[in-house]
Amino acid sequence: MRLAINLPNELVKEFDEILKENGYNSRNKGLQEAINQYMERNR
Repeated sequence: MRLAINLPNELVKEFDEILKENGYNSRNKGLQEAINQYMERNR
């Protein structure tokens, strides 16, 4: 499934930096993991 969202530029820049520091090659994988972690914490 595709999902389109709008985010502030600064948030995207910070997220990209975190992804790079943690060895992610794509935002997609990082977003999937972030959403999964959020869901686990809030179930």
